[in-house]
Amino acid sequence: MARKTYIKPTPGNPALIPTKEEFETWCENPVTSFVALAYEKVAEAQKEGWINFTWDQNKVDKEIFVELKVRSDAYKAFIETEYANYFYIVVGEHYEEIKEEKKK
Repeated sequence: MARKTYIKPTPGNPALIPTKEEFETWCENPVTSFVALAYEKVAEAQKEGWINFTWDQNKVDKEIFVELKVRSDAYKAFIETEYANYFYIVVGEHYEEIKEEKKK
């Protein structure tokens, strides 16, 4: 399956940004729920990986802990992030301009 190429939103072209209502509808979609559940399980697997590695190696490796914790936090962030945060992440430096255009 080919991936869609996304165009970065800029002032004057905010059409690619969903409204908050569209985002909430997406969050309630069964496919989104399925993907979120997978991300939850992968996040939990990072913790289990740390426990298993530490137990099996009989040592604590701080670098591995940090790597697995960062991964877990990233997966959880996908699930827990609100619309406003995604909006800001996507539009970046054009946040205020596009926010105003979306109100019109």
